Amino acid sequence: MVKLEFIKNNVVIELVNAQGKIVYMQFPQRVVSDSLLAFVEVDILRRLWSRNQWDKRSHYANACEDVLRQDYKFHYAEEGFSHGKCNPVPVARIGILYFEDLPYVGFSNGITRTIWLIANDFKIIPFEVLNATREFMCMKGVYNLAHLRK
Repeated sequence: MVKLEFIKNNVVIELVNAQGKIVYMQFPQRVVSDSLLAFVEVDILRRLWSRNQWDKRSHYANACEDVLRQDYKFHYAEEGFSHGKCNPVPVARIGILYFEDLPYVGFSNGITRTIWLIANDFKIIPFEVLNATREFMCMKGVYNLAHLRK
């Protein structure tokens, strides 16, 4: 489940997993921006990330929970998410790239946050998406703010 709140110049996102665990993330609203906020179902993310043969951490795309929790920076994400709504974690930044006409995800930052969310069974993850294509935004399992406000 995803809930949104607009606080000052940020979108504060409340994510709830199937076990009822709540975490908070934030996305800065900008007047001029080359990126946008998108919410991606984990299965879609895993598929797009696993196509990235240039990312040395893309093996996490299909890893089980035990392997995800062994990431060397996992404890930093655990600490970051523990602060709750008073200090939300920034959303990760991804880019949509293409190789042989197939889209894939490249991370600019936030891989560990993403790994932590996947390991903790969150089904939808918010991202700041650079160079989002229309094709990406129209994929089944990818949502924008308008979809979530309905």
